[in-house]
Amino acid sequence: MINNKSMKKFVIPIAAAIVLGFVSSCSDDECDHSVIQPDSSSLLDVAGNWYEEATNEEMRYNENGTFYDRYCNTTRSGETEGRWEYDQANRRLTWIYSFMGQTQFSDWTVDDLTEMSLTISSTTVAAHTLERIVESYQLEVGQTANIQFASDYPSYSVSSYTSKNERLASVDNQGVITAEGEKGTTYIKVETDKGNVWVRVTVGDDCLDLWYDYVSLMGADYATVREALGVPSIDGGDGYSFGFTLELSDVASEIDVFLDMNTARVNEMALALKTVPEAEILAYMDAHYYPYEFLGDGYYTTCPSIDESMAVVRYDKENNCIRFLEPGLYYLPDYTNTFGWNTEQIVAQFGELFYGYAMYDLVNIYAYQVWFDIDETTDKVSNYTLFVNGMVVPEDLHALLSSKYNFFSETEGRYNYRDGDSNATSNVGVTYYVEDGMIIFIDLKALRESANSKSRALTSLDALDFWLTPAYVDMIREKATKVKK
Repeated sequence: MINNKSMKKFVIPIAAAIVLGFVSSCSDDECDHSVIQPDSSSLLDVAGNWYEEATNEEMRYNENGTFYDRYCNTTRSGETEGRWEYDQANRRLTWIYSFMGQTQFSDWTVDDLTEMSLTISSTTVAAHTLERIVESYQLEVGQTANIQFASDYPSYSVSSYTSKNERLASVDNQGVITAEGEKGTTYIKVETDKGNVWVRVTVGDDCLDLWYDYVSLMGADYATVREALGVPSIDGGDGYSFGFTLELSDVASEIDVFLDMNTARVNEMALALKTVPEAEILAYMDAHYYPYEFLGDGYYTTCPSIDESMAVVRYDKENNCIRFLEPGLYYLPDYTNTFGWNTEQIVAQFGELFYGYAMYDLVNIYAYQVWFDIDETTDKVSNYTLFVNGMVVPEDLHALLSSKYNFFSETEGRYNYRDGDSNATSNVGVTYYVEDGMIIFIDLKALRESANSKSRALTSLDALDFWLTPAYVDMIREKATKVKK
């Protein structure tokens, strides 16, 4: 977990500098503010934890007179600490904090203060509504928690629960929270007949966000990117690459966005870092993401498994940037869902046939092509073959396949795997031909059904020779070799 104390930066609060506007600020020498500790009765008026949805900002007004402001949006992420005072009679809230070696003051007018909400405004900035955080939970991935607000506040009628980030934590209509897979902090809105309240949920360690949730933009179209990041400051000139300057960020100077030329959706982003200690970046990456050992040091996934992740995140030390990459490039494609599909379905999903073959190019570090073997009699996919890239190390690919399937034998330069404990209990059989550079995936369930229909003895299906001899797998290999040529 990041040591938050080492990250404390006394900066202009986001509420003052970016969203709500800097209202008033002065140094000790020129200021007439009187810094008086408010009495306990006034502290209770605004004390507590509050959330501003539009800016994704949390404010804590502690009863001892200290405040803490935590924020993360497209322009800036960080925290501010200081002291606060509230003049109840004049509805005046003042922040006192240090910036560039001087004591600073920011003044707000408080309106509509209730048990669960208040607004902050000034003569130059429109009102912003803060809503109370009523509960906080810290969970590990897979854990659940029950929101207690409905029972703790029976005078409020709850109408719905909504998570701000369902990739971190989802919530059902009974208020049951589930930590889904990604790590970080999000907020759950509880809508009631008297307004909204919020529940804070942290998955994993409670570490600050160094940068905005750029992962949410993976797979997005250009319009969505513009809505999130604004007008690009740099145009790559090709219609597929754009740069956005981050003038207010303490960590990064620019985020570059790249669109896939076929889909016109985001498949890569590069976040250019400022001078940030490497130890701080690594600590954040380790706390926020999951190291991905198959790709080596500096690579992470956003979920425990790569095929569930929205992005592969790489700390590119040489170029001092963070790269967000399309995860499909880095895991072995799985097309077992196509077993039983007909030609029309394959074409609808992947495109027209190539000279009568269901063969398609791939952008993947492990395989460069896939061929679907469509049975001429049934017009259904019975198996498919992945053609392996030449630079792939066989031991690495064997380890990758073994992590997903059960490896059970090696014969004459081929590795055999299945998804069950035996052929009779497996639905997928896999053979990796190392020298030929191809991996064959077989629909064992369909083979069993075919055998039943032909009154073949089921006991023979459990014998290795049923699908590991030239009579079947090598026959597919020969067909795949011809198609490949």
